[in-house]
Amino acid sequence: MVIVNKAVSKSVANGGKDAQGRINCRECQYFFVTWQVSAPYGCKAHGFKSAQIPSMVVFSSSGQHCLLFRQRVHQS
Repeated sequence: MVIVNKAVSKSVANGGKDAQGRINCRECQYFFVTWQVSAPYGCKAHGFKSAQIPSMVVFSSSGQHCLLFRQRVHQS
């Protein structure tokens, strides 16, 4: 049984997007933090690590918002 946290952030309520409509990777199940100082953020779906948040890298390289975003299920 999965229990979802009742305290829902605004980005969760907006499907993982912030006020400007950008993807919030921290709400994605594929986002992870690395130990590498030069590339502290990673995306398991796209398979890369970066100095920038992965959704920003995807947008700057393709011109589209990330299509692989999947909402993280928060457990209490």
